[in-house]
Amino acid sequence: MADEKKLFIGVDLGSRYIQAGYMIEGMEEPESVILGFASQTYYIPTVGYKKKGENKWAFGDTGKKYFEDGEYVKVDDVMEKVLAGEPVALEEEKYLPSDILECLLRFVVRECIRVADIEKIDKIAVCVDKFNKKLLDTVKFVLKRMEFTPENMLLMNRTESFIYYSLGMGEELYKRGVALYDFSGKRLTYSYMNYAPFMDKKTVVMVDSTTERVQSVTEGEVDKELAHAAARLGGSSAMSAVYLTGDGFEAYEHLDSFIQTACNRKRAFLGQNLYAKGAAKGAFEYFYGGNYKNRILACEDRILADFDIDIVERETAKVYRAVKAGTNWYMAAKRLRFVVNDAKEVVIHIKPIEKKPDQDVVISLEEFPNRPEKMTKVMLELDFSSASACRLSLKDMGFGDIYKTTGKTIYRNIQL
Repeated sequence: MADEKKLFIGVDLGSRYIQAGYMIEGMEEPESVILGFASQTYYIPTVGYKKKGENKWAFGDTGKKYFEDGEYVKVDDVMEKVLAGEPVALEEEKYLPSDILECLLRFVVRECIRVADIEKIDKIAVCVDKFNKKLLDTVKFVLKRMEFTPENMLLMNRTESFIYYSLGMGEELYKRGVALYDFSGKRLTYSYMNYAPFMDKKTVVMVDSTTERVQSVTEGEVDKELAHAAARLGGSSAMSAVYLTGDGFEAYEHLDSFIQTACNRKRAFLGQNLYAKGAAKGAFEYFYGGNYKNRILACEDRILADFDIDIVERETAKVYRAVKAGTNWYMAAKRLRFVVNDAKEVVIHIKPIEKKPDQDVVISLEEFPNRPEKMTKVMLELDFSSASACRLSLKDMGFGDIYKTTGKTIYRNIQL
Protein backbone atom coordinates (compact mmCIF):
# COMPACT_ATOMS: atom_id res chain seq x y z
CA MET A 1 0.00 0.00 0.00
CA ALA A 2 1.13 3.55 -0.75
CA ASP A 3 1.05 5.69 2.38
CA GLU A 4 2.87 8.79 1.18
CA LYS A 5 -0.36 10.60 0.28
CA LYS A 6 -3.03 11.80 2.70
CA LEU A 7 -6.53 10.32 2.62
CA PHE A 8 -9.67 12.35 3.31
CA ILE A 9 -13.06 10.68 3.59
CA GLY A 10 -16.57 12.01 3.68
CA VAL A 11 -19.55 10.19 5.18
CA ASP A 12 -23.18 11.09 4.58
CA LEU A 13 -24.94 9.86 7.71
CA GLY A 14 -28.61 10.14 6.85
CA SER A 15 -31.60 9.13 8.90
CA ARG A 16 -32.22 6.12 6.62
CA TYR A 17 -29.06 5.59 4.57
CA ILE A 18 -25.28 6.01 4.83
CA GLN A 19 -22.77 6.49 2.04
CA ALA A 20 -19.11 7.44 1.71
CA GLY A 21 -16.59 9.06 -0.59
CA TYR A 22 -12.88 9.73 -0.42
CA MET A 23 -10.25 12.08 -1.77
CA ILE A 24 -6.48 11.70 -2.00
CA GLU A 25 -4.05 14.55 -2.43
CA GLY A 26 -3.61 15.10 -6.15
CA MET A 27 -7.14 14.01 -7.11
CA GLU A 28 -9.24 16.61 -8.91
CA GLU A 29 -12.47 15.42 -7.34
CA PRO A 30 -13.61 12.80 -4.80
CA GLU A 31 -14.56 9.22 -5.62
CA SER A 32 -17.49 7.28 -4.23
CA VAL A 33 -17.24 3.99 -2.34
CA ILE A 34 -19.54 1.08 -3.10
CA LEU A 35 -21.01 -0.19 0.19
CA GLY A 36 -23.64 -2.61 -1.18
CA PHE A 37 -21.48 -5.25 -2.80
CA ALA A 38 -24.19 -7.50 -4.22
CA SER A 39 -26.43 -4.60 -5.24
CA GLN A 40 -23.49 -2.45 -6.39
CA THR A 41 -24.92 0.61 -4.64
CA TYR A 42 -23.17 3.58 -3.06
CA TYR A 43 -25.52 3.67 -0.10
CA ILE A 44 -26.84 1.17 2.40
CA PRO A 45 -29.62 1.45 4.98
CA THR A 46 -28.70 2.50 8.52
CA VAL A 47 -29.66 -0.97 9.71
CA GLY A 48 -27.51 -3.20 11.89
CA TYR A 49 -27.31 -7.00 11.99
CA LYS A 50 -25.89 -8.79 15.06
CA LYS A 51 -24.72 -12.38 15.04
CA LYS A 52 -26.77 -14.55 17.35
CA GLY A 53 -24.95 -15.27 20.57
CA GLU A 54 -22.02 -12.95 19.76
CA ASN A 55 -21.32 -9.23 19.79
CA LYS A 56 -20.40 -9.32 16.11
CA TRP A 57 -22.03 -6.93 13.60
CA ALA A 58 -22.57 -6.81 9.85
CA PHE A 59 -24.12 -4.23 7.52
CA GLY A 60 -25.38 -3.83 3.98
CA ASP A 61 -25.86 -6.80 1.67
CA THR A 62 -23.75 -9.09 3.85
CA GLY A 63 -25.73 -8.38 7.01
CA LYS A 64 -29.03 -8.75 5.15
CA LYS A 65 -28.01 -12.17 3.82
CA TYR A 66 -26.92 -13.36 7.28
CA PHE A 67 -30.26 -12.17 8.67
CA GLU A 68 -32.25 -13.96 5.95
CA ASP A 69 -30.24 -17.12 6.63
CA GLY A 70 -31.26 -16.91 10.29
CA GLU A 71 -27.74 -16.34 11.62
CA TYR A 72 -28.17 -12.71 12.69
CA VAL A 73 -30.80 -10.54 14.36
CA LYS A 74 -31.77 -7.15 12.94
CA VAL A 75 -31.78 -3.59 14.35
CA ASP A 76 -33.84 -1.20 12.24
CA ASP A 77 -33.62 2.62 12.30
CA VAL A 78 -30.23 2.90 13.99
CA MET A 79 -30.22 6.70 13.71
CA GLU A 80 -33.64 7.01 15.35
CA LYS A 81 -32.32 4.92 18.22
CA VAL A 82 -29.22 7.14 18.46
CA LEU A 83 -31.45 10.19 18.85
CA ALA A 84 -33.64 8.41 21.40
CA GLY A 85 -30.56 7.36 23.37
CA GLU A 86 -32.22 4.31 24.89
CA PRO A 87 -30.41 0.94 24.98
CA VAL A 88 -31.49 -1.64 22.41
CA ALA A 89 -32.56 -5.04 23.81
CA LEU A 90 -31.29 -8.02 21.78
CA GLU A 91 -31.26 -11.61 22.99
CA GLU A 92 -31.66 -10.60 26.63
CA GLU A 93 -28.70 -8.21 26.31
CA LYS A 94 -28.75 -4.42 25.96
CA TYR A 95 -26.63 -2.48 23.48
CA LEU A 96 -26.05 1.25 23.38
CA PRO A 97 -27.05 2.90 20.08
CA SER A 98 -23.68 4.68 20.06
CA ASP A 99 -21.95 1.28 20.06
CA ILE A 100 -23.99 0.15 17.05
CA LEU A 101 -23.23 3.45 15.29
CA GLU A 102 -19.52 2.93 15.99
CA CYS A 103 -19.65 -0.50 14.35
CA LEU A 104 -21.40 1.00 11.33
CA LEU A 105 -18.87 3.82 10.95
CA ARG A 106 -15.95 1.44 11.42
CA PHE A 107 -17.36 -0.70 8.60
CA VAL A 108 -17.62 2.36 6.31
CA VAL A 109 -14.11 3.57 7.22
CA ARG A 110 -12.64 0.12 6.50
CA GLU A 111 -14.24 0.14 3.06
CA CYS A 112 -12.82 3.58 2.30
CA ILE A 113 -9.35 2.41 3.31
CA ARG A 114 -9.69 -0.74 1.20
CA VAL A 115 -10.84 1.11 -1.93
CA ALA A 116 -8.37 3.99 -1.58
CA ASP A 117 -5.53 1.54 -0.83
CA ILE A 118 -4.14 3.76 1.92
CA GLU A 119 -3.76 2.36 5.43
CA LYS A 120 -4.65 5.43 7.47
CA ILE A 121 -7.27 8.15 7.13
CA ASP A 122 -5.86 11.61 7.71
CA LYS A 123 -9.13 13.55 8.08
CA ILE A 124 -12.81 12.62 8.21
CA ALA A 125 -15.93 14.69 7.55
CA VAL A 126 -19.41 13.49 8.50
CA CYS A 127 -22.48 15.29 7.22
CA VAL A 128 -25.96 14.87 8.68
CA ASP A 129 -29.36 15.82 7.32
CA LYS A 130 -30.16 18.31 10.08
CA PHE A 131 -28.02 19.62 12.93
CA ASN A 132 -29.05 18.21 16.28
CA LYS A 133 -26.66 18.68 19.20
CA LYS A 134 -27.38 15.27 20.70
CA LEU A 135 -26.71 13.59 17.37
CA LEU A 136 -23.56 15.63 16.72
CA ASP A 137 -22.24 14.97 20.23
CA THR A 138 -22.79 11.23 19.72
CA VAL A 139 -21.03 11.23 16.35
CA LYS A 140 -18.12 13.17 17.84
CA PHE A 141 -17.94 10.76 20.79
CA VAL A 142 -17.89 7.76 18.42
CA LEU A 143 -15.20 9.30 16.19
CA LYS A 144 -13.02 9.92 19.24
CA ARG A 145 -13.36 6.25 20.19
CA MET A 146 -12.23 5.48 16.65
CA GLU A 147 -9.08 7.49 17.44
CA PHE A 148 -9.94 10.59 15.44
CA THR A 149 -8.92 13.75 17.25
CA PRO A 150 -11.07 16.93 17.21
CA GLU A 151 -8.46 18.42 14.86
CA ASN A 152 -8.99 15.57 12.39
CA MET A 153 -12.78 15.59 12.20
CA LEU A 154 -15.32 17.91 10.62
CA LEU A 155 -19.08 17.77 11.16
CA MET A 156 -21.37 19.51 8.67
CA ASN A 157 -24.93 19.54 7.35
CA ARG A 158 -25.97 18.50 3.87
CA THR A 159 -26.28 22.09 2.69
CA GLU A 160 -22.61 22.65 3.48
CA SER A 161 -21.72 19.42 1.68
CA PHE A 162 -23.67 20.60 -1.37
CA ILE A 163 -21.70 23.85 -1.41
CA TYR A 164 -18.36 22.03 -1.26
CA TYR A 165 -19.47 19.66 -4.00
CA SER A 166 -20.76 22.41 -6.27
CA LEU A 167 -17.74 24.66 -5.93
CA GLY A 168 -15.49 21.71 -6.64
CA MET A 169 -17.12 21.16 -10.03
CA GLY A 170 -15.70 24.29 -11.68
CA GLU A 171 -16.84 27.88 -12.05
CA GLU A 172 -18.81 27.25 -15.24
CA LEU A 173 -21.14 25.02 -13.20
CA TYR A 174 -21.88 27.47 -10.38
CA LYS A 175 -21.23 31.06 -11.44
CA ARG A 176 -24.87 31.75 -12.40
CA GLY A 177 -26.38 29.80 -9.53
CA VAL A 178 -27.01 26.13 -8.81
CA ALA A 179 -30.21 24.29 -7.94
CA LEU A 180 -30.48 21.07 -5.95
CA TYR A 181 -33.51 18.78 -5.85
CA ASP A 182 -33.28 16.12 -3.16
CA PHE A 183 -36.14 13.63 -3.49
CA SER A 184 -35.69 11.27 -0.54
CA GLY A 185 -38.49 9.02 0.64
CA LYS A 186 -41.59 11.18 0.33
CA ARG A 187 -39.82 14.53 0.77
CA LEU A 188 -38.67 16.95 -1.91
CA THR A 189 -36.09 19.49 -0.75
CA TYR A 190 -35.19 22.33 -3.10
CA SER A 191 -32.14 24.50 -2.50
CA TYR A 192 -30.58 27.26 -4.54
CA MET A 193 -26.96 28.35 -4.24
CA ASN A 194 -25.95 31.80 -5.36
CA TYR A 195 -22.37 32.99 -5.67
CA ALA A 196 -22.02 36.72 -5.13
CA PRO A 197 -19.23 39.22 -4.32
CA PHE A 198 -19.13 40.73 -0.84
CA MET A 199 -16.66 43.49 -0.01
CA ASP A 200 -13.12 42.09 -0.33
CA LYS A 201 -14.29 38.48 -0.15
CA LYS A 202 -16.65 36.14 -1.93
CA THR A 203 -19.83 34.98 -0.24
CA VAL A 204 -21.59 31.75 -1.10
CA VAL A 205 -25.22 32.17 -0.13
CA MET A 206 -27.72 29.33 0.07
CA VAL A 207 -31.23 30.72 -0.32
CA ASP A 208 -34.75 29.49 -1.04
CA SER A 209 -34.19 26.20 0.73
CA THR A 210 -37.51 24.49 1.38
CA THR A 211 -38.84 20.98 2.00
CA GLU A 212 -42.24 19.71 0.94
CA ARG A 213 -44.04 16.46 1.59
CA VAL A 214 -44.91 14.53 -1.59
CA GLN A 215 -48.56 13.51 -1.27
CA SER A 216 -49.09 11.51 -4.46
CA VAL A 217 -48.85 7.73 -4.76
CA THR A 218 -48.77 6.63 -8.39
CA GLU A 219 -45.79 7.46 -10.58
CA GLY A 220 -47.82 9.66 -12.90
CA GLU A 221 -49.25 11.68 -10.00
CA VAL A 222 -45.83 12.01 -8.40
CA ASP A 223 -44.41 13.26 -11.69
CA LYS A 224 -47.09 15.96 -11.96
CA GLU A 225 -46.69 17.01 -8.33
CA LEU A 226 -42.91 17.31 -8.66
CA ALA A 227 -43.25 19.22 -11.93
CA HIS A 228 -45.61 21.73 -10.28
CA ALA A 229 -43.12 22.13 -7.42
CA ALA A 230 -40.24 22.66 -9.84
CA ALA A 231 -42.22 25.30 -11.77
CA ARG A 232 -42.98 27.10 -8.53
CA LEU A 233 -39.49 26.83 -6.99
CA GLY A 234 -37.15 26.54 -9.94
CA GLY A 235 -36.04 30.16 -10.32
CA SER A 236 -34.06 31.52 -13.24
CA SER A 237 -33.62 29.49 -16.42
CA ALA A 238 -30.15 31.02 -16.74
CA MET A 239 -28.72 29.13 -13.74
CA SER A 240 -25.56 27.16 -14.41
CA ALA A 241 -26.56 23.65 -13.30
CA VAL A 242 -29.16 21.46 -11.64
CA TYR A 243 -28.34 18.49 -9.40
CA LEU A 244 -30.78 15.68 -8.62
CA THR A 245 -30.21 13.30 -5.74
CA GLY A 246 -32.20 11.03 -3.43
CA ASP A 247 -33.59 7.50 -3.58
CA GLY A 248 -36.92 8.84 -4.86
CA PHE A 249 -35.40 9.28 -8.30
CA GLU A 250 -34.57 5.57 -8.32
CA ALA A 251 -37.98 4.51 -7.05
CA TYR A 252 -39.72 6.32 -9.93
CA GLU A 253 -38.09 5.83 -13.33
CA HIS A 254 -40.37 7.99 -15.49
CA LEU A 255 -40.53 11.52 -14.09
CA ASP A 256 -40.47 13.12 -17.53
CA SER A 257 -42.58 16.19 -16.74
CA PHE A 258 -40.50 16.98 -13.69
CA ILE A 259 -37.19 16.52 -15.55
CA GLN A 260 -38.40 18.77 -18.37
CA THR A 261 -39.48 21.49 -15.95
CA ALA A 262 -36.53 21.35 -13.57
CA CYS A 263 -33.72 20.80 -16.07
CA ASN A 264 -34.89 22.59 -19.22
CA ARG A 265 -31.95 24.36 -20.90
CA LYS A 266 -29.68 23.71 -17.91
CA ARG A 267 -26.80 21.32 -17.35
CA ALA A 268 -28.25 18.56 -15.20
CA PHE A 269 -26.65 15.79 -13.13
CA LEU A 270 -28.26 12.83 -11.36
CA GLY A 271 -26.44 10.85 -8.70
CA GLN A 272 -26.75 9.34 -5.24
CA ASN A 273 -23.29 10.29 -4.02
CA LEU A 274 -23.41 14.08 -3.91
CA TYR A 275 -23.35 14.55 -0.13
CA ALA A 276 -20.64 11.95 0.54
CA LYS A 277 -18.38 13.36 -2.17
CA GLY A 278 -19.11 16.89 -0.95
CA ALA A 279 -18.13 15.91 2.59
CA ALA A 280 -14.86 14.41 1.34
CA LYS A 281 -14.14 17.61 -0.59
CA GLY A 282 -15.06 19.59 2.52
CA ALA A 283 -12.60 17.59 4.63
CA PHE A 284 -9.84 18.34 2.15
CA GLU A 285 -10.65 22.06 1.85
CA TYR A 286 -11.27 22.59 5.56
CA PHE A 287 -7.94 21.21 6.62
CA TYR A 288 -5.58 21.77 3.70
CA GLY A 289 -7.26 23.46 0.77
CA GLY A 290 -6.79 27.11 -0.11
CA ASN A 291 -9.83 27.62 -2.32
CA TYR A 292 -12.01 28.91 0.52
CA LYS A 293 -9.69 31.39 2.21
CA ASN A 294 -11.34 34.29 0.37
CA ARG A 295 -14.88 32.93 0.59
CA ILE A 296 -17.51 32.93 3.28
CA LEU A 297 -19.96 30.05 3.27
CA ALA A 298 -23.24 31.60 4.36
CA CYS A 299 -25.96 29.02 4.82
CA GLU A 300 -27.97 27.20 7.44
CA ASP A 301 -25.94 26.46 10.61
CA ARG A 302 -23.12 28.85 9.59
CA ILE A 303 -22.32 31.82 11.86
CA LEU A 304 -22.65 35.03 9.85
CA ALA A 305 -20.41 37.22 11.98
CA ASP A 306 -16.78 37.58 13.05
CA PHE A 307 -16.01 37.45 16.79
CA ASP A 308 -12.91 39.58 17.58
CA ILE A 309 -11.12 40.19 20.90
CA ASP A 310 -8.71 43.00 21.67
CA ILE A 311 -5.43 41.61 23.02
CA VAL A 312 -1.92 42.80 23.79
CA GLU A 313 0.92 40.59 22.62
CA ARG A 314 4.51 41.58 23.41
CA GLU A 315 3.39 45.08 24.29
CA THR A 316 1.61 45.47 20.95
CA ALA A 317 -2.17 45.92 20.65
CA LYS A 318 -3.72 43.33 18.34
CA VAL A 319 -7.09 41.86 17.43
CA TYR A 320 -7.59 38.11 17.83
CA ARG A 321 -10.28 36.53 15.67
CA ALA A 322 -11.92 33.96 17.91
CA VAL A 323 -14.62 32.97 15.42
CA LYS A 324 -14.54 33.54 11.68
CA ALA A 325 -17.74 34.32 9.79
CA GLY A 326 -18.83 31.29 7.82
CA THR A 327 -17.89 28.72 10.48
CA ASN A 328 -20.62 26.24 11.33
CA TRP A 329 -21.80 26.70 14.88
CA TYR A 330 -20.98 23.21 16.12
CA MET A 331 -17.35 23.53 15.03
CA ALA A 332 -17.03 27.09 16.36
CA ALA A 333 -16.70 26.31 20.09
CA LYS A 334 -13.65 28.10 21.45
CA ARG A 335 -11.67 27.97 24.70
CA LEU A 336 -9.01 30.61 25.32
CA ARG A 337 -6.70 31.22 28.28
CA PHE A 338 -4.91 34.52 28.76
CA VAL A 339 -3.35 36.73 31.40
CA VAL A 340 -5.06 40.02 32.26
CA ASN A 341 -2.91 43.15 32.37
CA ASP A 342 -4.34 46.34 33.83
CA ALA A 343 -7.57 46.04 31.84
CA LYS A 344 -10.83 46.30 33.78
CA GLU A 345 -12.95 44.61 31.13
CA VAL A 346 -12.93 42.18 28.22
CA VAL A 347 -14.60 43.28 25.00
CA ILE A 348 -15.90 40.94 22.27
CA HIS A 349 -16.46 42.75 18.95
CA ILE A 350 -19.16 41.06 16.88
CA LYS A 351 -19.18 42.09 13.22
CA PRO A 352 -22.02 40.62 11.12
CA ILE A 353 -21.47 40.20 7.39
CA GLU A 354 -25.14 41.01 6.86
CA LYS A 355 -26.66 44.46 7.00
CA LYS A 356 -26.81 44.47 10.77
CA PRO A 357 -25.03 46.82 13.18
CA ASP A 358 -21.85 45.69 14.91
CA GLN A 359 -22.18 44.96 18.61
CA ASP A 360 -19.68 44.97 21.46
CA VAL A 361 -20.12 42.62 24.37
CA VAL A 362 -18.40 44.19 27.38
CA ILE A 363 -17.59 42.01 30.40
CA SER A 364 -16.43 43.80 33.51
CA LEU A 365 -13.66 42.14 35.52
CA GLU A 366 -14.61 43.91 38.73
CA GLU A 367 -16.24 40.73 40.04
CA PHE A 368 -12.82 39.04 40.06
CA PRO A 369 -10.34 39.62 42.94
CA ASN A 370 -8.18 42.74 42.72
CA ARG A 371 -4.70 41.35 42.09
CA PRO A 372 -1.44 42.91 40.86
CA GLU A 373 -1.11 43.46 37.10
CA LYS A 374 -0.50 40.27 35.09
CA MET A 375 -1.32 38.11 38.10
CA THR A 376 -4.75 36.88 36.95
CA LYS A 377 -5.39 34.19 34.36
CA VAL A 378 -8.85 33.88 32.89
CA MET A 379 -10.48 31.29 30.66
CA LEU A 380 -12.93 32.50 28.03
CA GLU A 381 -15.29 30.01 26.41
CA LEU A 382 -17.61 30.50 23.47
CA ASP A 383 -20.24 27.77 23.12
CA PHE A 384 -22.87 27.97 20.37
CA SER A 385 -26.28 26.29 20.46
CA SER A 386 -27.23 27.58 17.00
CA ALA A 387 -25.85 29.88 14.34
CA SER A 388 -27.41 32.85 16.13
CA ALA A 389 -27.09 31.93 19.82
CA CYS A 390 -23.86 31.89 21.81
CA ARG A 391 -23.14 31.30 25.51
CA LEU A 392 -20.03 33.17 26.67
CA SER A 393 -18.28 32.41 29.96
CA LEU A 394 -15.28 34.04 31.62
CA LYS A 395 -13.70 32.16 34.54
CA ASP A 396 -11.13 33.30 37.09
CA MET A 397 -8.20 30.85 36.97
CA GLY A 398 -6.05 32.54 39.62
CA PHE A 399 -2.31 32.52 38.98
CA GLY A 400 -0.66 29.20 39.78
CA ASP A 401 0.26 28.68 43.44
CA ILE A 402 0.61 32.42 44.03
CA TYR A 403 -3.10 33.25 43.74
CA LYS A 404 -5.58 30.38 43.92
CA THR A 405 -8.60 30.42 41.65
CA THR A 406 -11.86 31.60 43.17
CA GLY A 407 -13.86 29.57 40.65
CA LYS A 408 -15.86 32.71 39.89
CA THR A 409 -17.44 32.54 36.42
CA ILE A 410 -19.27 35.30 34.55
CA TYR A 411 -21.82 34.35 31.90
CA ARG A 412 -23.33 36.25 28.98
CA ASN A 413 -25.87 35.12 26.37
CA ILE A 414 -25.24 36.56 22.92
CA GLN A 415 -27.95 36.69 20.27
CA LEU A 416 -27.03 37.59 16.71
